Amino acid sequence: MFSAFLWLNKLLLNHRGTELAERKKVLVLKLGNKNKTKTKYHDTINSSLLKNLATLTLLLLVLPINAGIVLVLLLLGNQQKAIAIVDVLTYIRKRFRNGEP
Repeated sequence: MFSAFLWLNKLLLNHRGTELAERKKVLVLKLGNKNKTKTKYHDTINSSLLKNLATLTLLLLVLPINAGIVLVLLLLGNQQKAIAIVDVLTYIRKRFRNGEP
């Protein structure tokens, strides 16, 4: 269990490093063309959100870790995302307990 936690922590640190590198590229692009920069920045945010959601889903299916801990690690303080994901997880958990597909 502890090794899974260390693996998760390493994964998140690598992901954050990649995200920061992509943002630095965006800042460099800003000097060149502002229109391209906006598109690139929004693509970066969307792909980052999808990676977080995919990682969260995988961890909740494979590892028996409390969802609250995973949310705190993945979302790093973004309350709106955390509330939305907790609502979805609560809904899924209720349907699963009732035996609904």
